[in-house]
Amino acid sequence: MKPVKKAVILAAGLGTRLLPTTKTMPQALLPIVDQPVIQYLVEEVRQAGITDILIVISKTADSIEDYYDANFELEDTLLARRQFQLLKTLNATTTTNLYFVRQSKPLGSGAALLAAQSFVGDEPCLVLTTDHLIPGQAALTKPLLVQFNQVHAPIVAMTATMPTTTLTSFDRHSDNLELGRYILTPEIFAILAHQTMTKGGECQLIDAIATLNQTQRVFVYNFTGPNNAINDKLSYVETIIAYGLQHPEIQVALRQYILDLANQLTPVKKAATVQVTFSKQRVKP
Repeated sequence: MKPVKKAVILAAGLGTRLLPTTKTMPQALLPIVDQPVIQYLVEEVRQAGITDILIVISKTADSIEDYYDANFELEDTLLARRQFQLLKTLNATTTTNLYFVRQSKPLGSGAALLAAQSFVGDEPCLVLTTDHLIPGQAALTKPLLVQFNQVHAPIVAMTATMPTTTLTSFDRHSDNLELGRYILTPEIFAILAHQTMTKGGECQLIDAIATLNQTQRVFVYNFTGPNNAINDKLSYVETIIAYGLQHPEIQVALRQYILDLANQLTPVKKAATVQVTFSKQRVKP
């Protein structure tokens, strides 16, 4: 089995749980303190040692490509103002070797990965979604790659509270949460090409992985470390706070703000259960 040298980031989702913001801004560009989601993912992949990265975007998400393009006017302005640290931060978004492909229709994560088939070819690949961030950058992807080099088989990263072993067999009906990190072999593309759509008209990647598991063993990597979801409004705000508390520029002030705010809050009372009895009324003829 060839080693993993390529990564695919699936960033073509509609982000419906975060509307109306995602009406004009892709979920991948939502800011987490001072960086968008996509930048955290790209840095995670690079720190894991992978430099060939394809981002699958929707046909209306040109802004993701623009984010990684040079802005000479802004760079010249920062240089003239001698704001070198900001310039260095900006340059970090233009020195990455990225490829882009568009998913013509929002048909689910499986269809998005299928759009990357030409890029991946006959090699295994690392796949990431924009629904989760893992603190510590490559804290998950690096050990995931290590495990793949040992078993040479597809791996799905999932949460685990009390794992007995690092790797276990894949179970489609597990209660554990997917973390949007997969290492998949090229056989997945033949399955995706003939995958049955869900009732919602989507081709889901996890369904294709379950089908793959029928012909070759798929493993689950049981991850016990912290993870931050970005799949609804509450989890998005929680992730911003978590990353803000680790940000060197604002962590002290933010921590104090939260402590001060906590002193002003009152415990949430559970709503009283109201039992309503409907009386029967006779209808006069």
